[in-house]
Amino acid sequence: SEWEVLLTDTMATQKKQRNTTALLRLPQSDNLQGCSPHPSSHFENRIALIERGSCYFSWKVVLAEEAGALAVIIFDTVDPQSTAVLAIAGPFQNPRIAAYLISKAKGQDLAA
Repeated sequence: SEWEVLLTDTMATQKKQRNTTALLRLPQSDNLQGCSPHPSSHFENRIALIERGSCYFSWKVVLAEEAGALAVIIFDTVDPQSTAVLAIAGPFQNPRIAAYLISKAKGQDLAA
């Protein structure tokens, strides 16, 4: 992603772990696409698993980061997976945690 340079710098300056193992956590049921703020500490020490859609990828990650996420996995909602446009621009600060896009099937398996 376009914020990888920022992530690398943040990892070095904040001495954060580069390889992370953590439990996954879904957003609350009324915010599965992760486009609204999450409750404080909702993703604390977890990896957020969020549906694709409705807002910028980076906005989803910023909101998950604010709720304590270590990283974010965004899963597609259509078949086949579409990676042609991964919009990250927006009128907000870039996220400082890693985020990845996976297929609908893999996301649904993880969410189950």
